[in-house]
Amino acid sequence: MRQLILIVWMLILTSIDTHSQNYDVPSGFKWTDKKEYLYIAKSKDLAIDKCKEAFNMHSDMDIDNVSVYEGSKVPVFWYTIDKMNKKLVTIIYCIEYGDGYDVVVKQIKNKDTYFFSIEENDGEVIDLFYVKQ
Repeated sequence: MRQLILIVWMLILTSIDTHSQNYDVPSGFKWTDKKEYLYIAKSKDLAIDKCKEAFNMHSDMDIDNVSVYEGSKVPVFWYTIDKMNKKLVTIIYCIEYGDGYDVVVKQIKNKDTYFFSIEENDGEVIDLFYVKQ
């Protein structure tokens, strides 16, 4: 009986986790235990291209009108509000990590959300957060 309960519980958790992965991302992204999609890029240019692909999947905005911070360890930190559900926001960013870049696509509720702080090459510390729109 315990095994049956454990199996049913695992199926429920798997189902919940699968349903939480319900938004589109470009090929190559993997779902993580942080409830976000991750792509590991070898270069900044590839990371920015992957961010642009993801942004185009979730926004009608012209990608040329969105800032890329070339000199930063976080060259991209963009958001777009879901067209069908104004309570959801898709956050897209890439961050220098080791000798490559992590590209992250994450959906959050449209509420003030702190992500992390990072020290730039010049010693300046920046806080990355989303402020409800």
